Amino acid sequence: MEATVKKQDGNDANAVKIGSKRNRDNNTTSPSAKLKFELDKTQLPLVSRKGNYHQAIKTREEWLVHNDWNSVTTDTRKLPANVKYMVVDVETHDWKEGTDVRDGRIVEIAWGLFSDEGNCLESKQYLLKPHGYKEITRKATAVHGITTECAISHGSDANLVFDEFTSVLRAIPRHGFVIAYNMFHEDQIFMCNLTQEQTIVWNNAPKCDTYPMVLWKYLPPQASKKYMKQTRRDHGMNLTELHNIIQTERKSCNKFAHTAIADVEMTWDIFRYYSKPDRASHNELKWIRKQNRANVGVGGGRRPKLGLVGEPRQQRD
Repeated sequence: MEATVKKQDGNDANAVKIGSKRNRDNNTTSPSAKLKFELDKTQLPLVSRKGNYHQAIKTREEWLVHNDWNSVTTDTRKLPANVKYMVVDVETHDWKEGTDVRDGRIVEIAWGLFSDEGNCLESKQYLLKPHGYKEITRKATAVHGITTECAISHGSDANLVFDEFTSVLRAIPRHGFVIAYNMFHEDQIFMCNLTQEQTIVWNNAPKCDTYPMVLWKYLPPQASKKYMKQTRRDHGMNLTELHNIIQTERKSCNKFAHTAIADVEMTWDIFRYYSKPDRASHNELKWIRKQNRANVGVGGGRRPKLGLVGEPRQQRD
């Protein structure tokens, strides 16, 4: 990623890229970095080897050759003083489209912290042990490549990860943003995964969505003209499609879409593109929830449909 992490000594030579192994807990390489999914293929349902399910697992294994999930820590840590933006992405145990309420349990979460200048201050990605569900659906695995067996064997405790996540949320200033691609989706997911206390922190965080179609007017002229004419389109672009428009140089994150940290990287690139002085204003990027009905559950219950007034039917990247 273009944004880099600068060590406290200020030496640019010590900068590290987001998501790289050097930007991990204790700057050490985990023995599980090259792990392979421990699948008994004889027990898998019979599907084509050319199908999305096996390809997604293969892509995830390829990502793990040079990357790994973070290990959650209970130690108190000091967050960067100059953090302004947090980009977050989650992958869930199920997969829903259209106007269905998003009530999936988080399987993987990643975030990146950035300064006003665009420097990456922190990059985290966690795999979570199953919580509130028994099995990751086959349809979801076909998207992100994570199996139930993998989550059980290599995941971290969800409560500890969510505690760390909300502690980071508290550090985001009011003039900053928590950024997501399709905040409608992320918001609903967090509302049914976080505890009541954690939900309060999430609700108070200032949010930005880089998904809305109204922002397409800021795309390069040819792309803007093409997509703004699609008045009958009932959902926005998927993440990689939009990223390919604003980022002419192909990056590794495109290949590993639906790996949460890769989606964080693409979302940050899109935000940086839209937030340039001659493009979208702060108010245009700001996301505010519209609550249509009362909550009917906390920390795992079914949540209300949430979103912006007039927001089109949502498609997850």
